[in-house]
Amino acid sequence: MAQRQCILYYIIVVLDILVLFGVIGDSRLFTKDEELPPHKDAIKTIKTEYGDMYDCVDFYKQPSLDHPLLKNHNFHPEMRPTTVPKAQRGKEVSQKERELILDGMRLKDGGCPKGSVPIRRMPKHGAVRPPITSLHHLHHTNSSNYIRPGTFFAIAQTKNDIMKGHYGVGASISSYHPQLLSPVQYSSAEVIIKAARDSITVGTTVNPSVYKDNLTRFFVYTVVNGKPCFDGECGFISVRTDIPPSFPIKDLTTRGGPIFSQNMLVSHDPRNKNWWLEVNGEVIGFWSSQLFYGLANSGTYIACGGEVYYPGQKNAPEMGCGFKPQRRRRLKYVSYCNQFVR
Repeated sequence: MAQRQCILYYIIVVLDILVLFGVIGDSRLFTKDEELPPHKDAIKTIKTEYGDMYDCVDFYKQPSLDHPLLKNHNFHPEMRPTTVPKAQRGKEVSQKERELILDGMRLKDGGCPKGSVPIRRMPKHGAVRPPITSLHHLHHTNSSNYIRPGTFFAIAQTKNDIMKGHYGVGASISSYHPQLLSPVQYSSAEVIIKAARDSITVGTTVNPSVYKDNLTRFFVYTVVNGKPCFDGECGFISVRTDIPPSFPIKDLTTRGGPIFSQNMLVSHDPRNKNWWLEVNGEVIGFWSSQLFYGLANSGTYIACGGEVYYPGQKNAPEMGCGFKPQRRRRLKYVSYCNQFVR
């Protein structure tokens, strides 16, 4: 008998009740990527228009596969989910619109050679934001929750219920470029699935401490048994040659202009138990269930919304568009969620 698996899918078409992204002058604030040494197993290097340097590394030599629990894995670069969840996504975009959005995230010239994946050059000892380990203390949907000093969330969420499994979370998140007031701040829009000391967070962010610039970037944040990392440093296994985590978002929403959004979906594969990431309908990679204890089979908590961090500072960075919704005006869908069964 097929197991009924519920995925709570949040659609955020206009992220006005959340608020996200920012600018600190121009983009690059730290050491340039080209000044960093290439990965030892690089077979090709791609420099983007933003100055990022991505080294193409054999699929089997990407950092996440160095984990001792994955020593005898049978993964391969052609892996894809065995089932595709059917979500009610609200406004659907045409294939042409979808391709335009994806083209803004792809590496030029098709990206890396077949059988390899792009890994961005990053300093070995970069700053890492404090891990999201306290979210299980939030058990009501609330637009204002302080988790630790300097951190503010505006999220829709479920109770943390160990008796109810969640098998995915997704959202269509409007892409903005919010204003930061210092390089130690960050501002993100994200979806989260969590269980015990494990969590998966994906979304878009401006985070100078991690990415060494003020660009709005697609990001992946993984916590395995309380230990956090970004993108492909641990946990997340990429299967794409052309769309890496950390890639800048090209099409950004401006107030009064066209709305650009990124569809993010994390879903559990009932056959191989892996967690898969789709961005704008394209499979990007996965997390092996072998790494997790809490998330080995399902999550106990899911959330979608905005997060900002401003430690020891009076003024917070922007979240989302940076403006409060105009209640007297006719609003489009600000946010809504829909539950489905696969």
